[in-house]
Amino acid sequence: MKKIICLTLALIMLLSVFVSCTPDDQVDSQDTDTDEVTSSEVEETTEAVTEAPVPTIEYDLSKFKIVYGESYLADIAEEFKTQIKVATGLELEVVSGDEVKDDGGYEFVIGRSDREISTPCFNFVDFKYSTYKGVYYKDGKAQILGVDRITMRDSIKYFVATSIIEGKETVLLPEAEGAVATKIDLAEVDLPAKADASYVRVVTNNILMHRYTDQWGVPATQNRMAELMGAYALYDADIIMFQEVDDPWYRTHNLINNMKKLGYSYASKSAAATYSSSIFYKTSRFDMLEMASVTYDSSMLPCGSLEGRIYTYAVLQEKATGKQIVASSTHFVAGISGVDAKYTELYRQESAKQLVAFSKSITEKYPDAVVIMGGDYNSDLASESHRIMSEGLLSARDTAEKKVNLNFQTSLAGVGKRPQRGNPPSVIDHIFYSKTGLTAKHYEVAVARYSYAYSDHVPVIVDFELN
Repeated sequence: MKKIICLTLALIMLLSVFVSCTPDDQVDSQDTDTDEVTSSEVEETTEAVTEAPVPTIEYDLSKFKIVYGESYLADIAEEFKTQIKVATGLELEVVSGDEVKDDGGYEFVIGRSDREISTPCFNFVDFKYSTYKGVYYKDGKAQILGVDRITMRDSIKYFVATSIIEGKETVLLPEAEGAVATKIDLAEVDLPAKADASYVRVVTNNILMHRYTDQWGVPATQNRMAELMGAYALYDADIIMFQEVDDPWYRTHNLINNMKKLGYSYASKSAAATYSSSIFYKTSRFDMLEMASVTYDSSMLPCGSLEGRIYTYAVLQEKATGKQIVASSTHFVAGISGVDAKYTELYRQESAKQLVAFSKSITEKYPDAVVIMGGDYNSDLASESHRIMSEGLLSARDTAEKKVNLNFQTSLAGVGKRPQRGNPPSVIDHIFYSKTGLTAKHYEVAVARYSYAYSDHVPVIVDFELN
């Protein structure tokens, strides 16, 4: 019954207002040098509803407190408090739901906590509703919901606009239990849907080792796992290549299990095998035939061997067609303490040579397979290592039929920093692919607000047609 109420209210409570809410800090991803699909060109999935508004009750706002559950939402709760104070002059108490028991009073609940009242409509834990945002109402409580901090901010903005009366110390809540919910659509993400369902969407993304977050001033309350899941619930990727996947991503933040909830399998026999570069693939689309992590051989270089640099590959077979893809993820060395930069570039060049050689050898074993290699190559467009890769394989950036946001950098100044344009741009994240058997249909540097909340790199996304 609750689920029916949720769906009914979701259709009749001001969805058109809700969908239009976007934060002020959204990046303008317009690129006048490309054929970018903008949000206005994408068909919206929700329409305005003209039915009569749901009956509401006017409550004394001063009786409410703001409750947050998980610690990374504490600053969101404070932002909510500030917005209410600006609108009404009232300063509400903010408390942790983990520390203060529910006394049955009036509350605005931020995210999950023991105050959970919305399970029939939203389930943050298993990501069943990971592409939804909204507010759930019940008995003098309003629960702000979203898969991450970005969607929760949208939900707060909607709630303040529709329920808090400016200049009055009152709040309007629906009489009936239920939710105002809307599905996040691609128009809000500035990322187009695949033009053909048969295309294979590949994403490469350096997701940043956790040891850097303290150095770069990332708030201790920020849960980058939630931000990552919020983004990848929307990308509709078939194959994902991650770099800088350190121990906390696996052990502390349960990356493998969370990606599984989004429909992905992990290309490894054990987590320890591919810590720095990993591959996830859509479970419903592919079977894995083989995988391995290979350490680059740099012993012949004048500066000696470089430990710990690997490429990970997985041989995937499409269930519907039997077509095979060799997907590879790697992270070339950026700089080595005490080692001259010219030698660092030699490491990258040697790594590029070995990757190209691998692409040839693996297709001898799987003659019908195509190869797609993504990663953080730490090599800009003018580098010799980039030339080596582009000579042995095709660069999706160079050859894609449609290209979006070409003048944006792929690496940022820190976590959550706005993506910047450059002329020429500093592009070190790339996707290369076989010279036959594939067509790059769409290439995009993903610079919408969902793409830069969790890392110092933005994703590079390519849609491929399997010929």
